[in-house]
Amino acid sequence: MKKKFHFYKYEAKQLNTNLEHMEISEEVQLYFDDLRMKLAFRMSCVFFLVFSVLTYAYSFDFTESAITMAFGAALSLFSIIFIHYTKKYKPVFFLYSTLGVGVTSFALIAFHETVHLVDVLWMLGGVSLGFFSIGKRFGLVLLIISLLAITVFVFYSLNINIEVVRPRTFYQKLILVAEMISGFVLNFYLLYLFTNVNKYSEMKLREVNEQLIEQNIKITLQNDEKTTLVKEVHHRVKNNLQIVVSLLRLQSMEIGSSKMKEHFQESINRIMAMALIHQKLYQNESLSQVKFTEYASDLVNTILRTDAHEREITFSIHSEIEKVGLKSLVPIGLILNELVSNSLKHAFNGKKEGNIILEILPDEDKNWIQIRYSDSGTWKKPTREKQSFGLVLVETLVEQLDGTLKIEKKEGRTTFHFTLMNIEEPDIVN
Repeated sequence: MKKKFHFYKYEAKQLNTNLEHMEISEEVQLYFDDLRMKLAFRMSCVFFLVFSVLTYAYSFDFTESAITMAFGAALSLFSIIFIHYTKKYKPVFFLYSTLGVGVTSFALIAFHETVHLVDVLWMLGGVSLGFFSIGKRFGLVLLIISLLAITVFVFYSLNINIEVVRPRTFYQKLILVAEMISGFVLNFYLLYLFTNVNKYSEMKLREVNEQLIEQNIKITLQNDEKTTLVKEVHHRVKNNLQIVVSLLRLQSMEIGSSKMKEHFQESINRIMAMALIHQKLYQNESLSQVKFTEYASDLVNTILRTDAHEREITFSIHSEIEKVGLKSLVPIGLILNELVSNSLKHAFNGKKEGNIILEILPDEDKNWIQIRYSDSGTWKKPTREKQSFGLVLVETLVEQLDGTLKIEKKEGRTTFHFTLMNIEEPDIVN
């Protein structure tokens, strides 16, 4: 069964970013909680004072209004005591907003002799408190209730109110002005708080943006440094492998046996296959993937130049995959090296010319690739006991990539069919 590999990028950095955002959210939440707590306590004190005065003032003329104001004063006193002992503000805001809208709506529809100039202001204050303290959905519900109450008043109670209401005396007008001022002050104070909250949010947003800009600059600098460092490492590895190749070539000059020299050349080719990967990596923008067509062409041409026989060997490559992951590229490069070396060694004996064709195709599963290698020579199928080291190495590398290998011979060509895993991993720097 084919295995699927999933790779995740920058997990540590994402964790740090999430922690930083969590700290900012807690800071903002503490600010809002403190603001709402102060608002609930101060509003309760002001409401108790205002409603107490209005209760006393309305008690001489309007019993209904006096009862309403007395209820507001009692609710405010209860809220002051509740906040003082529990340090909780949400139940207080819930009571203010719901009872404020509910009681005002009831008074607007039921009390026909009262001048309802201030009721809309109290409704607006209750809706604003709902939005600010409980949430948008709760505030929207209160808004709908208020609009329904105003609609019912206009269509069913307004004419009755106009007919029943009596002219106001100077004392009554004074009380009405005081109540209107209270309603305006409440809504103005809420608007002031909303403005401060917006300013605070903008300030925090700017701070976060500045932090992100600084972090991006640092990450960019670190990324450039790491890119340079990793490329330098690949460059030095490639140079060291070339030194090993040179030493092996010098050593082979002291060997008289042609068979031993052949083994030396095979080892040199394998080292060169790996050295070429490091060369492509430090020359490439990506440090985890290599353009396969370019790599395969350079590798095969390098091996063909080492052919000691005067033969015309042509090479063509067709690839529908642009890049191959580094973990898969090293085994595939070694496989390709063995196939080309064995083609030169066994398939073209007694021939003046030949050709090699390499095809790389995507598999149905994106984590796998299909590779077809064929030459115009004839391979002898060895027995298991006499199988060459090169083919044993090929089979080992195929198993390393959990792949399959099938050899097909027909019409004067030998074709190797590979299904190999393409392990694409995130770029370690970019």
